[in-house]
Amino acid sequence: SFYSSEEIKKLISSIDTSTAVGKRDYAIVLLAVTLGLRASDIINLKVENFNWDNKLIKIIQKKTNKELIQPFTDEIFFAILDYLKNARPTTTSDNLFVSFTPPHYPLSAAALTRLTTKYFKLANIDISSRKHGIHSLRHSFSNNLLHNNVSFQNISASLGHSVISTTTMYTNIDINTLKLLSLEVN
Repeated sequence: SFYSSEEIKKLISSIDTSTAVGKRDYAIVLLAVTLGLRASDIINLKVENFNWDNKLIKIIQKKTNKELIQPFTDEIFFAILDYLKNARPTTTSDNLFVSFTPPHYPLSAAALTRLTTKYFKLANIDISSRKHGIHSLRHSFSNNLLHNNVSFQNISASLGHSVISTTTMYTNIDINTLKLLSLEVN
């Protein structure tokens, strides 16, 4: 399942960033929709994964155990900064994203699914026939790249895939995209 760029915009705008929970959730959703990170990688993020000066995020992917380095946007920079300065509870946890209930444990993948579902519903996006967890945002990320004419090689690298054929499972090529890729027959 994936969501259009318009639906993603609605999803993001449904998050109330005036609250502590909203600040955290906004940063999480931005990481999923703009970098295509897996839930397992988001919940394991630490502050030291960010090179703030060069605006790079560097992680060892939980699923593949391979390094992934990606640039991040100013929007992500300011969202995480806002969360860290104005919302993150004081805790001994090294994890970036924690619960707001003491003792402020790191979030789980299930918690990310719940928060994503909550915002899809708040945005009035029909999720009745589509998956609606963080992983659907990863699929949406790759599909939106494809529909913006980003190469499979670059999409694969952004997703942290070692084999480009894995990327095909994340993309949905529609008839218009196929027409753009087709060759004229003489």
